Amino acid sequence: MDKYQIKSKLGSGGFATVWLGVRKADGKTVAIKKIACENFDDANQALSEGKMLLELDHTHVIQYYDFFLHQERGDTAGGRPKMYVVLVMQYAPDGDLFSRLEKAHKEQRHIPEDTIRKWLLQLCKALDYIAGKRIIHRDVKLANVLIDGDNLKLADFGIAKVMHGKFAQTIVGGTPCYMAPELLYKEKYDTKSDIWSLGCMIWELSCRCLLSQNKGVLGAQVLKDPGRLREMWSKMEQANRSSELIQLVKKMLQPEIADRCTARDILESSMFRHQKEREQKVDSMTAGMQTLGLTRAAGDTYVAPREEKPVQNQIVDRQVKRDFPAVEGNEVSPPLPSSPLSSSLLLLFLLLSHLLHQERGV
Repeated sequence: MDKYQIKSKLGSGGFATVWLGVRKADGKTVAIKKIACENFDDANQALSEGKMLLELDHTHVIQYYDFFLHQERGDTAGGRPKMYVVLVMQYAPDGDLFSRLEKAHKEQRHIPEDTIRKWLLQLCKALDYIAGKRIIHRDVKLANVLIDGDNLKLADFGIAKVMHGKFAQTIVGGTPCYMAPELLYKEKYDTKSDIWSLGCMIWELSCRCLLSQNKGVLGAQVLKDPGRLREMWSKMEQANRSSELIQLVKKMLQPEIADRCTARDILESSMFRHQKEREQKVDSMTAGMQTLGLTRAAGDTYVAPREEKPVQNQIVDRQVKRDFPAVEGNEVSPPLPSSPLSSSLLLLFLLLSHLLHQERGV
């Protein structure tokens, strides 16, 4: 812990406490999570599995900087030292999705569907990324999705599991109201178990409701009473959610793991096909601008390179300078030479107009 300075407490729950800290080497603000361990075996197991966290590198996954074992003296003289696994990670200053939903509930307003779609896209990209590394998060929920500006960050991989075969072992972990049926009944599971949890989240955001406030656990209820899901779809319809979004949530909340969609399936669905095409068009436009010598400054602003003008003689022959026609009474102003900047901006305007017309189907 000598490499970090603790600033303030961010929160606590269960066996863990999260602190705001500063990395002394470069002054970087970080979040420091201390997880209490019962014995050395638990600590070593956590350290072994925690190595995978340092290898994660994705826009929508929280970045982990350090991972180590820390001991502190007992509260009383001669007491056993306390052991902690310490996670040092990226600090996301804008809260989490749970607080965002809580705010919408207090203000009695629904979260716009465009916002929910954007969040769903980002989380699917994160889950598709960790699935590619054969990692199952096992605790995907609103409180474990942090907000950093416009970006969501999937966080809290404390009970994540690496698959060594097609299915992971039957070790239960997670928050009951978000847990897939196969987790609740201690059956073999895979990365689709995270998709069930994602479906629960999207339903909560769409309906401005918390599954934790319902009686019973959804993953167990749907196996006993299929009508429970029909109630959920009706709730989404009452919230004026699109049939497209409802159909996607239905695919995420399939009780049978074989019938459930993957994150990749969602990314390739019709809902996000337009988004993918738009991103490809923007990438193509960016490449075209770079070909023209324009550089991207901020957002979608492009700046042309400055033209180095040669130094001209101060004395110019007036007869040579006056090389354009004149009209009696008023001279016609000379045509302005086109500069690389004006030409480039005109081309950019035409490209943007073309892109806009394509999106509108004109």
